[in-house]
Amino acid sequence: MVADRRGDDRGWAVLVGAADIEEVRLISALGLDVAVLARRGSEHRVDGLGSEVIAVECFDVDGSDIDAYDRAVPQMIEHLVRLIDTHGPPEAVLGLHEHTILPAARLGAVAGADPARIAVAERCRDKIAMKRAVSRAGVRTPRFLDAAASDVSVVQRAFGTGCALVLKPRSGAAALGVSTFSGLPDFLAAHPDGRIPVGYELEEFVDADVCHIDGVVRGGQLVLCEPSKYLGTPLEYQLRARPLASISLDDEAERDRARVFAGAVLEAVGLEDGVFHLEAFLVGEEFVFLEVANRVGGGPIRAALRMRTGVDLLVEAITIGLDLAASTGAGPSSVVTGWVMVPAAGREAASEQRIATGGLPDSVVRDGLPEDGSAVTPSEDVWNAAAMVLLRGETAAEVERDLVQTMRQVVVTVPTRHQEDGVRV
Repeated sequence: MVADRRGDDRGWAVLVGAADIEEVRLISALGLDVAVLARRGSEHRVDGLGSEVIAVECFDVDGSDIDAYDRAVPQMIEHLVRLIDTHGPPEAVLGLHEHTILPAARLGAVAGADPARIAVAERCRDKIAMKRAVSRAGVRTPRFLDAAASDVSVVQRAFGTGCALVLKPRSGAAALGVSTFSGLPDFLAAHPDGRIPVGYELEEFVDADVCHIDGVVRGGQLVLCEPSKYLGTPLEYQLRARPLASISLDDEAERDRARVFAGAVLEAVGLEDGVFHLEAFLVGEEFVFLEVANRVGGGPIRAALRMRTGVDLLVEAITIGLDLAASTGAGPSSVVTGWVMVPAAGREAASEQRIATGGLPDSVVRDGLPEDGSAVTPSEDVWNAAAMVLLRGETAAEVERDLVQTMRQVVVTVPTRHQEDGVRV
């Protein structure tokens, strides 16, 4: 409901998505009141906040469908127009997550922001569009094919018969909805006509380490660029419930190559101001583009980067979205950081699950770590994590050794099942 609760000259901003207390408080700390456009059912999360919340308006959307938020933009526009009639134009419309950045760009144009932001948001959502853009800029990508006019002969010409393949949603995130195939015959067994489903893309499977590069760009210049390497992959985490880990890269030559690569990718997709989460294969000494997003990386990435650099990417995203002066004030330290994310066995039996966290290496950060034998409380996000464990040390070799040990020791058990190396058996 819209209510004129503003009693001072503070400006106001719109926050789009599931209502989130931390995000509202961070925006308020920068001197703005907040109107929340919230997915219905999440509005209770801001109960108890004070006058900094001037309105909470709800829209109907299937929260499990990442594209549903964009389809709900007409609902959001109706709410936004009423808010503007009551309070005047907002300072900004903020979307801080994969599913809300594009809707926020569309709403921002309605509120008077630069509509060019919509095209950038679209490129950072559509895996075909982003790969075409970076490929035109000379950045290497896996071979890929969209659904248009695909058939057996088209797929065979694109990939041959011996190439492993990946089928993924064009606008997905967190490796959800992804399938892998050992080659063309395997793909055709599932799709006999060779047609790629609408809304999906098919791409070459690259057998190499996967890295993520996270940071901040202002005015087209990289002000923070932190490369890390996954141990395991997001795909294995989602498909096979295997733990996922990451370690910051500390080799200076590798870090320099990552910075050059990230700069080329961001320029190609037109992202000049924002935070970014970029994923790439590391093939020898070359980074090969996987995907890029105009948002804070998920899981423990934000916490690990803050521990290493002192920079909070969520604060940076809000600051940039409000067009305020840069707040990035720190940079890489000599500390090497890592993290492990262990999946819960399933939300439906969370109260029966227990997590083992005893006997972990000294490099594990104990703050926030579940007690050994405690009940599992899965994270309320796409990762459904039982535990997110942070580590810090002086060398990459030390932290990587401890990461491997932690991946084996932090396990989830349920009365009728057990896990080995974090995997349900």
